[in-house]
Amino acid sequence: MRLDGKVVIITGAGTGLGRAAMVLFAREGAKVVGCGRRQDRGDETVRLVKAAGGDGVFVQADISKSDDVQRVITETVSHFGRLDVLVNNASVGPNGPYNMGPVTEIPDEDWDAVINVNLRGPFLFCKYGIRQMLTSGGGVIVNVSSIGGTIGMHSNHNYCASKAGVISLTKCIGASYAAKGIRANCLVAGSFDSDFIAPYAEGIKATLADERLRYLYSPVGRMSTPEEMARPLLFLASEDSSYMYGECLVADGAQTIAPIAAGTDG
Repeated sequence: MRLDGKVVIITGAGTGLGRAAMVLFAREGAKVVGCGRRQDRGDETVRLVKAAGGDGVFVQADISKSDDVQRVITETVSHFGRLDVLVNNASVGPNGPYNMGPVTEIPDEDWDAVINVNLRGPFLFCKYGIRQMLTSGGGVIVNVSSIGGTIGMHSNHNYCASKAGVISLTKCIGASYAAKGIRANCLVAGSFDSDFIAPYAEGIKATLADERLRYLYSPVGRMSTPEEMARPLLFLASEDSSYMYGECLVADGAQTIAPIAAGTDG
């Protein structure tokens, strides 16, 4: 029960890592509030939370809009009385509707759209979330970045730039608000099996199925799952990481310390 009694907001809670974190955090005693664009997916996440014995709600919202973000926080406080932990997980990637090519190929509007979700969204939640946390003595922020924010890739330039921005934002918050009781850290995630990597999934899985090639994908020779990736999120959200501020915890199956096979950028 590492989050016993804590009130947690998790963005992007309709699928993948967000959904897995909602269920895991609820099992660890948290009252969880998920948000995302699709109510049907959020309802299914809440059903899974309650099936696991937890307490949670879902608020439909577009995290790139200031009014929506403030409404999520207001409804969280209305439901549960406070905000203790914020997990900025929502993200748009290669499975989304936007061009993810190299910088010379990305339309201006697609650059803006990806930055709005992946970087503006965490900015807005940190802005209003920190204000709320300060009213009750502090809290914890966990921002989800990607190995795309730490290494160069042949494509996904807007995605990678946004994820690098999340890392920098986390460090700034860690430096600025530590003395006020706000602890902010970042999970730098490698690719894991979810809808998010659907455009690359066929090639990745073909590589992993080949005994001779699987270790070109990562030194451990396999892909992670949302459930496995949720555990380092829990570590960063709990008091187990109480002396970490503005740090990046990398969970990528050693992808960033070894070559990534061509065609599996993600």
